[in-house]
Amino acid sequence: MSNFIKNTFITIMCMGVNDLHAQVSKDSELFKIIKEKDSLLFELGYNQVDTAQVKLLTAEDFEMYHDKQGILSPKKKFVSAMKSLGDMNYKATRELVEGSLEVFPLRRNGEIYGAIENAVSKFYGKEEGKPKYLTSTSKVSILWLKENNQWLMKRVFSYDHVSASDKTVRNVNVPFLNDEVKVEEWLKRNKIPAVGIGVISKGKLTQIKVYGELKENVKAPYNTIFRTASLTKPLYAYLALKLIENGDWKLDEPVYHYWTDPDIKNDPRHKKLTTRHILSHQTGFSNWRDMNESKKLEFDSDPGTKYTYSGEGIVYLKKALERKFNMPISKLMDSIIFKPLKMTNSHLYWDEKMEESSNRYAYNHDENGKLLKTEKVTDTNRMGNLLCTIEDYSKFIVNIIEGANISKELFNEMVSPQVQTKKAHMGLGWELHQNFSNGEYVMIHTGGDPGVKTIAIILPKSKQGLVIFANGESGFKRFWEKIIKETFKIGDEIWSRG
Repeated sequence: MSNFIKNTFITIMCMGVNDLHAQVSKDSELFKIIKEKDSLLFELGYNQVDTAQVKLLTAEDFEMYHDKQGILSPKKKFVSAMKSLGDMNYKATRELVEGSLEVFPLRRNGEIYGAIENAVSKFYGKEEGKPKYLTSTSKVSILWLKENNQWLMKRVFSYDHVSASDKTVRNVNVPFLNDEVKVEEWLKRNKIPAVGIGVISKGKLTQIKVYGELKENVKAPYNTIFRTASLTKPLYAYLALKLIENGDWKLDEPVYHYWTDPDIKNDPRHKKLTTRHILSHQTGFSNWRDMNESKKLEFDSDPGTKYTYSGEGIVYLKKALERKFNMPISKLMDSIIFKPLKMTNSHLYWDEKMEESSNRYAYNHDENGKLLKTEKVTDTNRMGNLLCTIEDYSKFIVNIIEGANISKELFNEMVSPQVQTKKAHMGLGWELHQNFSNGEYVMIHTGGDPGVKTIAIILPKSKQGLVIFANGESGFKRFWEKIIKETFKIGDEIWSRG
């Protein structure tokens, strides 16, 4: 391998997404070429043990880096390893997870000289007289280079291998989710275009399912990006808690030290308002100022005296944080939440990266299944614009379940009742339901906008969780009910709490 190729590849792997060309459209010629190469490599080379095909696709100075089996090089050893698949006591096959294939072009002087392929794989075993069974899942990144008009596989990174015996890939007992035909029929019957579900068990993300269509005749892929509506708010709450944990923010410090909305600057009550009030929805604000007769922000009650759900409160916190840290909230969110949790498919608003990924967006539909106009909100002044995949939001939920990387004392503040709501209590960022028959307590947040219905549920003691996103307004309650009751032993109790 020449020093040029080594240095180029290392540079590429270290660059951020902004430094790379955007992944290409699935309709592009390059995507079709790389998809074909993937199919030849795995459908023929791996599944059919066609070593002649493997030789044609592999560069002489080939290297493979495997997270379990080390480095495999050169080409001769790789071909030999592929040939040995035929000697196993079961037939091994690989399936590409639908929607997971991504292709990024590599250019030199404007000309494409290579591509990086990212994909998620499922590996199966098949023994005579028995049904096939899952053996493992993994991710792969492949460097393809174009040499003399021939595409050759130069480098492979095979990683994140998880055995099927590991609970992280076993399905939790949600049998309905395992019958794709039945789920698709249910969605059509209830006029739900697409739905994504993330199931967490024992603190591990155990199941990710996406069904239905982004819009008519466009199937929703595994990495579909949904709008999450008010499920954005728990991220703002967590951001504040992390800053408090780091000593950079205070839960009970009056927020006016950093921000005062001009509408309430003459009302002395603004000096009482704290982050605790905001996260527990005790600001005294209505949900949105345009609901007031004056169309201005105003106090309906004193801060800290009663529960009133308010998006205005979270916007108020956002502006205070931006003033305090002198940076956009998106940068704070990226550095404190998205990057540490590897939420690589999350966007706080419709930015350039989101536009590049818009072919994976779950377009919103009304209660009759009619397509709504797509609202591309390009700022963070409204609370409900987080766009992300089921996998990304589930990572966030797993983080909360595992203690949220904050002190036990601060975590206890988050899950302690701060104020009575109509049917439960409000903690810091989450609605709390207590006293279930098994001693569990439950954290819940929902989201709803035109064409958007979302819910996240956490059972902290048993380390269980559930995330459901939908891009339609019809039939969502029936779907939620079915999934909640099948996912949790206390599902009936949770649902009855309303």
